[in-house]
Amino acid sequence: MLVLNCGSSSLKFRVVDIRDETSTTMISGMVDRIGGEARLRPAHGSLSDAEVRSDIRNHDQAVRWVLDRCQRCAVEAVGHRVVHGGANFQQPVRIDATVTAEIEQLGKLAPLHNPACLAGITAAQRVLGFDVPMVAVFDTAFHRRMPERAAIYAIPQGLAAQYRIRRYGIHGIAHASLYRS
Repeated sequence: MLVLNCGSSSLKFRVVDIRDETSTTMISGMVDRIGGEARLRPAHGSLSDAEVRSDIRNHDQAVRWVLDRCQRCAVEAVGHRVVHGGANFQQPVRIDATVTAEIEQLGKLAPLHNPACLAGITAAQRVLGFDVPMVAVFDTAFHRRMPERAAIYAIPQGLAAQYRIRRYGIHGIAHASLYRS
């Protein structure tokens, strides 16, 4: 399984071999400085021991660069970290056209992150094809049970509804991993 975490100017990745209840990291690393002379920095596995540099203009190129270097890994599924799931996404979902359209709309709430996440999704779909299952995991989903009194701001309710203004919670994937530890 390939896991992609697209940030505003970076791409973290991990290829994991999942068997039964255990998992083993095969390859992991990071591409940073996307938009210029990017660096591919391996963290684990045999991509190479040294960082590699290349002119990478966008997340589409970064995903392609990573997948080219991981050719020997059989990717059977892809998990994508998506920053903002709004009120609609309260758990991981299989990515389809409806999900990508909603992630694009939610870019208004997370303009530095959701467009990068969507670029990673579309790049992976182009390279791997639509037969490889892809799942979106949302940072905001962990906080879905936040009490309403904690989620609302002291502003007119009509304005809040019109612009979807509320507390959604952030860094939920990290919180969930600590909570389960």
